[in-house]
Amino acid sequence: MTTKTPKARKVKAKDIPIYWAASKIKLEPERLERLDKVLGFEGGNGKCALVYLNDDSEIVRSIMPNARMMISGQQTERAAGAVMRVPFAEFQGTRWAYSDAIFNIPGGRVDAFQGSEERYGSAEHIFSLLVMMAENDLPDGAYRLLVTVPPGFYSQVESRVIQRFMAGDPLKVNKRDEPSGVWQITLSKDNIRRTYSFSNVKVIMEAADAGYAAFCYDLNGNIVRVNGPDGQDLLSGMVRLLDAGFGTFDSPTLFDGQLIEDRLQSASDSRGGIMHNLARPLIDKIIETQPQVGSWLTPAHVDYWLRRYATGYTDANGNAVTGWTEASGTVSIGGKAIGLKAMIDHLSQEYARTYIWPKIVGTPGDAVDALIAIGGGWLYTHSTIQQWHREYHVPTRFISYLDFPHLKKFSWVDINLVGIMQVAALIDWSK
Repeated sequence: MTTKTPKARKVKAKDIPIYWAASKIKLEPERLERLDKVLGFEGGNGKCALVYLNDDSEIVRSIMPNARMMISGQQTERAAGAVMRVPFAEFQGTRWAYSDAIFNIPGGRVDAFQGSEERYGSAEHIFSLLVMMAENDLPDGAYRLLVTVPPGFYSQVESRVIQRFMAGDPLKVNKRDEPSGVWQITLSKDNIRRTYSFSNVKVIMEAADAGYAAFCYDLNGNIVRVNGPDGQDLLSGMVRLLDAGFGTFDSPTLFDGQLIEDRLQSASDSRGGIMHNLARPLIDKIIETQPQVGSWLTPAHVDYWLRRYATGYTDANGNAVTGWTEASGTVSIGGKAIGLKAMIDHLSQEYARTYIWPKIVGTPGDAVDALIAIGGGWLYTHSTIQQWHREYHVPTRFISYLDFPHLKKFSWVDINLVGIMQVAALIDWSK
């Protein structure tokens, strides 16, 4: 059974194997030209995300796991058939399965390429973007691309990301590989070869640029000002963003909107994200009772289970399973149903207590006026931290997207994506 091919840019969530949503906020006409043929891309350790403007002038965002699995023809028949229906793509002569479905292939080797700055600009990085473009049925052609990276990696990866995304597939010229300038990808859903290129690529910092912009501007570029109970602008003074991602915990600091650059090198902590504090400890606990899974269970699998637990999912019978329940926290491991809810809840409390709470309290000599919470890690820790912040009367303002009316329709994982579109409309693409 094959997947129904969606009509051009009129994609519905049920038609594609990735998470999809479109905002209902239409942009004003003057914003449209600046955002035409512009793509925003966030290639995180846990997820990859694409954001762009559709033909109805609505913000569209797609999210899929930062993971793929090499498959053979025999495996393809098994994976793509009636039983599992795993989508795959032909890219640079190799067949790769993708989407959450790959985590249901027993013993399959998941290639997630996590925990390394080398991911940015890699073939895996580019593959994920091309898949999402093709899944959303974006037409062939050239696009302007805005790529986000962690603040602490920016100086190391900026030039590499620009060079590699613009290079295109290797082309044999006089027995040497030369950049072609174009990328080709073919999805199993329709077997159509799509050709994309990037005429301009710019790199920005996730929290420091995109995340902060999401709070400062609404979708039409109007400056947003929200005052706290004391009448003070929530974003005034010394502000530190606390971006709890899957791989890194980023904490850039700004003063009245200006980035303090001499703190950037220490702004990304590779041991502060979900992978180190939730996913890997959860793997250790699972292996204690299921040692046979140690050879194939990866943080990417656990990220999938964590997302299921936090947001819920639709089961094989089409029934909605609510998040934060025993059902959403139960997974099949080695043919046995394992309840993860108690373990996830415990590890989330430990993550909040041992890592995030010290960030809230701060250290002497490093006082800030406000802390801004963004990123998927707050799904598991925000309510706890918010409660402690009130109980212990911490003077530093603790802010999230929930405090800003123009952001309330989004979620923890959307904020950087919303900010990408603000930055894309403000920057000079001619340079």
